[in-house]
Amino acid sequence: METNISNFKTNVTLDQVMDFFNLNLSNVNQSEVTQIHLFDLYEAYRTIEKEQLMVYKSVAYIIGTLIILSNLTVVISSGLILRKGQQPKSTYLLLGNVSLADTIVGFSLIFGVTVDNSVSSNPLCIFQIGMLVCPAMVSIFSVGLIAVDRYIYILHGLYYQRYFNTTRVRIGILCIWLIGIFISTLPAMGWTGRTFTDYRCWYIAVFPSALLLVLSIVVLSVIIMVCILYILILRSAVRAVDKIREFKESSYTNKGYLEDLSTSATVISISDSFVNGNNIEMRKFDSETQTQASDISREGKRFGCCRGRSSSHPSYKISELLAQWQLGKMTRLVICVLLCVASSVLGGHEKYEGHQLYRVSGLGEQIKALEARLDILSAKPAARSSTGNLEALVRLSPEEKEQWLQYFDERNMLYTKIADNLADIFRAEEAQINLSRAAAKRSGKSISWDTYYRFDEINAYLDELAAKNPDLVTVINAGLSFEGRQIKYLRISTTRFENTMKPVIVIDAMIHSREWVTTPVALYIIDQLVNEAKNNVLLDGIDWIIIPVVNPDGYEYSITEDRLWRKTRSTAHEGADECPGVDGNRNFDHYFGTNPDSANPCGLIYEGPSAFSEPETRIVQSAVLSNIDRTALYISLHSYGNMFLYAWGNNGTLPSNGLILHLAGVQMATAIDELALDKADRYIVGNAANVLYYTTGTSRDWTRAVGVPLTYTLELPGYEYKFEVPPEYIEQIVTETWAGIATGARYVLNNW
Repeated sequence: METNISNFKTNVTLDQVMDFFNLNLSNVNQSEVTQIHLFDLYEAYRTIEKEQLMVYKSVAYIIGTLIILSNLTVVISSGLILRKGQQPKSTYLLLGNVSLADTIVGFSLIFGVTVDNSVSSNPLCIFQIGMLVCPAMVSIFSVGLIAVDRYIYILHGLYYQRYFNTTRVRIGILCIWLIGIFISTLPAMGWTGRTFTDYRCWYIAVFPSALLLVLSIVVLSVIIMVCILYILILRSAVRAVDKIREFKESSYTNKGYLEDLSTSATVISISDSFVNGNNIEMRKFDSETQTQASDISREGKRFGCCRGRSSSHPSYKISELLAQWQLGKMTRLVICVLLCVASSVLGGHEKYEGHQLYRVSGLGEQIKALEARLDILSAKPAARSSTGNLEALVRLSPEEKEQWLQYFDERNMLYTKIADNLADIFRAEEAQINLSRAAAKRSGKSISWDTYYRFDEINAYLDELAAKNPDLVTVINAGLSFEGRQIKYLRISTTRFENTMKPVIVIDAMIHSREWVTTPVALYIIDQLVNEAKNNVLLDGIDWIIIPVVNPDGYEYSITEDRLWRKTRSTAHEGADECPGVDGNRNFDHYFGTNPDSANPCGLIYEGPSAFSEPETRIVQSAVLSNIDRTALYISLHSYGNMFLYAWGNNGTLPSNGLILHLAGVQMATAIDELALDKADRYIVGNAANVLYYTTGTSRDWTRAVGVPLTYTLELPGYEYKFEVPPEYIEQIVTETWAGIATGARYVLNNW
């Protein structure tokens, strides 16, 4: 210590002392200055400096600790999310990276102020400053990359998987770190303004002015870029809202309207009104046909055939069809009697004898509470409701009817009976389908749009299409259902799925087995793509995956045993002996197990023992993930309700591309509404939880979570027939729905 002091006294001049201690000695006698003991001055300065450094270090320790704790939380959270498989992975990689860099900044800050007094050599000083500069530059560049990520994800979501897959993001992160390391080591390579005689280790001394200028320009450029990108995102959001308002204005000419879009994007409706189920518009027949139909109805009733049904009942449609065929009176009577008797004996509909249908209106929470306790056949926003009420169609057995009607009364829930006997409806539906199947067979076509087909017939049609079009259509034998049925789906592509730059659209149907009309829609989409040359542009630019029947076991069971069967037929869960089956659309791995209402094996919405416990849902999972990096649109066909529903159904919040989801949904819905029947409800577009109620484990939310930009649940029309859509309406539904799907495909092409 004495040696250091001696050297200090010997080697410095008065001017150096004045500069070092920032003294103003102009008015001091020079003879007195020479008597100043330099050691005393040094000690005085060090005392003041220590006091200042103590405050500085305390503040630095607090700030550094806060930086470390906050960013470590983000790093750990991002790691857990990535481990769970949450998408988009690239975004969480970037978030984890910037937080890791900031964490290192926090450690570097604490380290720097701790060793500051002991750093005197150039190498140690450069190392200390480099520890701070490297992660700081990485953090700044990562923020810029996150802004680019958000810009492409929100405004050009269909390009996102192409440019921001996890491999490219990892390479980008590596490059950022290499750049940060390079910049921080430039002083060590000689580009430095610090000399060995400098006492303190200052950032501006280590980095020369020229290097500081370059770094400042780079950092400022990144900040400007980030601001510009987020301004563009905001501007695009404003434009999207304006476009939605334009739809609102133009939809009046399309017999519809759009409700206001709130910040949570609750519900946007293209519906002018909801048709009252009691006011049924019947097809118009000429007077002769009407008379013949009435004769058949009277004759049938004399023999107990189709007794007690009104002219609005589907059974009366059978009479109308028979009348149109111009058959003899006795022949018509025999057919009517045989079909009605056969449907009564073979259809297994007796379990619904005396069951009634009620339309119940109440708050969303009230309807949601019924879901796990009653058979809700459908739910949708109540007509012209300003209070967020829902309407639900519920089935009540004779034993429970009075109890539930009292329950509704106590809660001021409105209800209206719309059907006296479900068994009669199902018998008439079955008879009508038998007639339509007979007519379809006489036509000689492999498939037609005026009847429903059995599962084996559907698979045979898929095989036939692939055999006739080997360069375009590939049948995928995806696996067996729980009961051993082969589930097939088609891959339709002009490039046999080898062009990885083409987007992919995935469509599935019949995950709920009682929703029969969904499969004809899927088959019609296949037909239009394969057999209609006018749709070549949709084939040349897009690869298609279409699964016509996800749940074949349930579908066959709904035909032969229980028309309202909804679930799979698995028996691998506890309680399956009495309550077999799982709701396939609650079995996907998105917030699975978080809804207590889905935990009851005997409930219609039972989610299953674990996510993807059902072979049927695993097949959908595999089909989606097979091309996940380029899958742009996923639609799951359901019935009924006239709705396009998007994520998130578990909590009512919106994905980051919520406006894009809504805008694309509105375009598809508008295309359908332009071809819809006058009596049809206009389509509703909105967030699933806000339009209806919270749901978990749905294919729609899962596909969105794994990275598909556009995902929807599409609820098809039911008219006044609900699930039991008569065969004569199939062609109308498949035609109008294809118009919407084609519009969605063109949206993908224009934005991919």
